[in-house]
Amino acid sequence: MTLFVFGIVSNTRVSSSFSFLIGSVRMKIAIVGLGKAAWGYDLESPVFRQSHTQSIIENSKFKLVGGVDIDAKIAKSWEEHFERPSFLSLDEMLKICKPDLVVLTVPIDSLYLSLTRVLTRKPSTLIIVEKPVVTSWDQYIELKKLDRGISDRVLVNLPRLFAPESLELSGLINSHLMERLEFNGSYSGALNNTSLHFISLIDFLVPDLKWSCDNSGDFEVLRETDRGSTLFGHVIRNPNSKLSTFGFNLSSESLNVNYLDGGNEINVIDGKQLLLLNTTRDIYQRNVYDYVASHGFDEAISVSGLNQILPSIEGMLSNYG
Repeated sequence: MTLFVFGIVSNTRVSSSFSFLIGSVRMKIAIVGLGKAAWGYDLESPVFRQSHTQSIIENSKFKLVGGVDIDAKIAKSWEEHFERPSFLSLDEMLKICKPDLVVLTVPIDSLYLSLTRVLTRKPSTLIIVEKPVVTSWDQYIELKKLDRGISDRVLVNLPRLFAPESLELSGLINSHLMERLEFNGSYSGALNNTSLHFISLIDFLVPDLKWSCDNSGDFEVLRETDRGSTLFGHVIRNPNSKLSTFGFNLSSESLNVNYLDGGNEINVIDGKQLLLLNTTRDIYQRNVYDYVASHGFDEAISVSGLNQILPSIEGMLSNYG
């Protein structure tokens, strides 16, 4: 996976959306699915999380124009709390609100269907879709068949790829000769949802990896080089914990990275010098919208667009092959 090769996407909808972010007109955003990811997490832990709703409202580049949920009670609660119109129908919301961007935060089992529904609606919109996007190998194959002009409108919500500490790590790793790399990690929580988080992050930091998952959820990681495939490391699943966590150690002759997701700092030894990178775990969601606002949707697509993330999704689903 190429790291941060930015370019303008040749899609008129994406290009026109960029003007919203550099001019005086704000990008209009609507949210489909008004559960935990949309705003529930902020109700549970208001200090430690930034939901989609709150992140959009707090950014002056965006205008939140509406929300959709099939549960009338949830939709009404969201509407009263944020003083934005809510709808029970996606079609009605699109017709009335005419958003430039639709955020899909529906339950995991409904993500793929919701994504394909919004992609085929007219007029077309940009899309941010929650992970893991798909839940089966068949859905993944269907995603790969999408026309590139359609899939280039889709940003996969993987906040760690937009975190400042991830950019720092990428710079550190790319500034070293990394011929001899070793990697070991562990994770717990839902196999699909959690594994896509760490697979996409490692793919972002280290290119040319191949992931293979057995039926227990343990991963073997291979690295593709000019000399062929070599074993890069393992990621072991901890099935005894329901919490979604992961961590890894990445090392070479001159660099050692100890990453604990959810920790306050990332421990890095560069040669003999200890570096501590502060994390932004508490505002990961806000990082995504800040990045879109400051860089434009087309550059965000080049980091975590659907086409860029397909190899990570394939690695996540490797045990279904």
